[in-house]
Amino acid sequence: MEIDIVVPVAPKDLPKLPACLQGIARHSRTAIRRIHVLSQQAPTLEPLPGGVPVHHVPESSFPFTKEDICRALEERGCRYPNGGWYYQQLLKLYVFRAIPGLLPEVLILDSDFVFLQDVPFLDEDGRAFLAMGYPFKWLLDTREYPPEVEHVHAEFARKLIPGWSPQHLYSGMQHHMLFQADILEELLSLSEQAHGLPAWRAFMENVELEKWNAASEYVLYHHFALGRHPERVALRHLRACDIIHDADDARGAQEHFDRLLARRDLQAAGCHAFVGLRERLETMDYIPPSLRARMLAAATPRFSLLLDEGVLRLEQPGDELQRVG
Repeated sequence: MEIDIVVPVAPKDLPKLPACLQGIARHSRTAIRRIHVLSQQAPTLEPLPGGVPVHHVPESSFPFTKEDICRALEERGCRYPNGGWYYQQLLKLYVFRAIPGLLPEVLILDSDFVFLQDVPFLDEDGRAFLAMGYPFKWLLDTREYPPEVEHVHAEFARKLIPGWSPQHLYSGMQHHMLFQADILEELLSLSEQAHGLPAWRAFMENVELEKWNAASEYVLYHHFALGRHPERVALRHLRACDIIHDADDARGAQEHFDRLLARRDLQAAGCHAFVGLRERLETMDYIPPSLRARMLAAATPRFSLLLDEGVLRLEQPGDELQRVG
């Protein structure tokens, strides 16, 4: 069994792309046929371990542009500069429609996420491994999460796809997703039938404007696939640590990320730059008020989020062993 890989990369994340590609080429226990880098311009890259071929896919191959997404938000009166956030989600959801010749199983991989240990993406029966990811409610040092899912991403998915419902208390967000072509096409087609619009327009019409980040492609697909095709997927926890930081803090975050990449206890690590991180935090109502206040009060908005067998921990940058939550 083989998979293709698609890695969307924005200009701000190009410096992180080589580590991402080296990590997946070295550590995927599922055979990789080809990696497709999805970007505005073709990046210059060194050869990958095992001679894994890398192809460039221009964003112009897709039936919408970033300007289209920004315009859709402006027309609805959105006050946040978050068009790029939804644009990258829609690029992922449209990979099978826009990139000819892909295999039926495609790993979508964020360019700022690096695998550090060997990991399979299909099991022996051809089921797709889906990461459980972050809990819907960001409670620290516990697995006792609220039984009812109240989360803006779940609300969005319910509006977009009739019958969509969360299948467990974890979001499915962990910066990668094994998409299966027929399941993803079913999802997109259902959204088009329900709203009478192309899938990308239906997506944008249902985004809640009061939240900076009101939708997640990973939440949408994870619970859709599990709910409608449980025999085709298998769930797992990955032990990973993610740095989230403001885009203006690139140098400090990179130094912190370099330390994470040297750790032997992690299966993967990420370093994610957010434009206007404080503004985002203010609208994240899935973060308990006390934790959100602590994060907003930090002198430098940079945080390490460790996922360990379903337990979420917040770590101080530069002192990964000290828990602060």
